[in-house]
Amino acid sequence: VLLVHVLDTSATPMVAPELLRKLFSFSAAEASVAACLAGGVSLADTATRLHLSPHTVRSHVKNLFLKTGTHQQSALVSAVLRLQPLLAVSREA
Repeated sequence: VLLVHVLDTSATPMVAPELLRKLFSFSAAEASVAACLAGGVSLADTATRLHLSPHTVRSHVKNLFLKTGTHQQSALVSAVLRLQPLLAVSREA
């Protein structure tokens, strides 16, 4: 069995927060923050988009680090984006 996944690297990744909640046991707020970060949104802009304080966003990011076993924002985003092929297959099934 061969699976080929074509990815448009210029497109902004879209990750569904609901799927992140299920896969990582994130809270709804944590999943929304993770989805924004995976989409390339800065911490400050994430706070604005989600109507949260920057302090609250940083607190969610700390929880995301704990739940994913990561220690840097780039590693967190990488962990979320690695799911893209899996998520695409699960949507098609």
